Amino acid sequence: MSIGRLLVSMVLPLSFASTATLAVDKPFSFVAIGDMPYAMPADGVKFERLIERINEAKPAFTIHVGDIKGGASPCTDDSFRYVRNVFDRVEGALVYTPGDNEWTDCHRGKAGGWNPLERLRKIREMFVEKGTSLGRKPLSVLQQAPEAGPNGLPENATWKHGGVRFGTLHVVGSNNNLGREAAADAEYEARSVANAAWLKRIFADARAESAAGLVLAIHANPLFESESMKRTGFNRFIDGLTSEALTFRKPVLLIHGDTHKLQFGQPLFRDARKKQRIDHFLGWRLWALLRCMA
Repeated sequence: MSIGRLLVSMVLPLSFASTATLAVDKPFSFVAIGDMPYAMPADGVKFERLIERINEAKPAFTIHVGDIKGGASPCTDDSFRYVRNVFDRVEGALVYTPGDNEWTDCHRGKAGGWNPLERLRKIREMFVEKGTSLGRKPLSVLQQAPEAGPNGLPENATWKHGGVRFGTLHVVGSNNNLGREAAADAEYEARSVANAAWLKRIFADARAESAAGLVLAIHANPLFESESMKRTGFNRFIDGLTSEALTFRKPVLLIHGDTHKLQFGQPLFRDARKKQRIDHFLGWRLWALLRCMA
């Protein structure tokens, strides 16, 4: 598959939103990528080539939904620094939300046996700028912290473009860091509370400004159609998202990665019985694009 066709597939959901009576101020496109680079150094070459193509396409901005390294590769400062340097080559704006591979899973032996919370602090230090996105022409964004104080997540951001409200939430794979040990469970609890507040804020802003639609980006596949007992780390997020989407009544797009398959669908249900889908909600699961690049 050509890089040109890949870029078309990455901006496709905006076309969906437009056909769903999304009255944007002016037509625009954005790029969403994630779960890359993984296998180094080969994926590094492909990743850099992809950034060049994105620069050529000149989207309004790019969103990276996390997993900036493979789960079995070491969580070193050098591996993070490499990706930050590539992010800095983006000529426009790039918004990044973390994945599990760069912090929650770093306790694994193949990943170097790091303390996940220490790696999360390093990710924030290296990838979170105050009040702006990354990229050579960064967006001004509203961040949850320091606004929300010590319980806020500085990586959570929101911005408006073309009449559409955008937002990121720090929701990661590996069951959202729940169920491994007490320290991880405590981290999950605090982050879930912060995410719930941020989700409400994003939807409240969209309502207040009469946004044409709303786009959310997270890392994890929250396993919408699984039984709740099998996705304990995502139940709060799904419940909050369901409640907000039902009352918003305008197009909502959720972009996520984690499971490396390209898929579009309507995965959100109105109730726990899963009998009726929310028809104005679209889920967009990203694909591991680098595997198809020449």
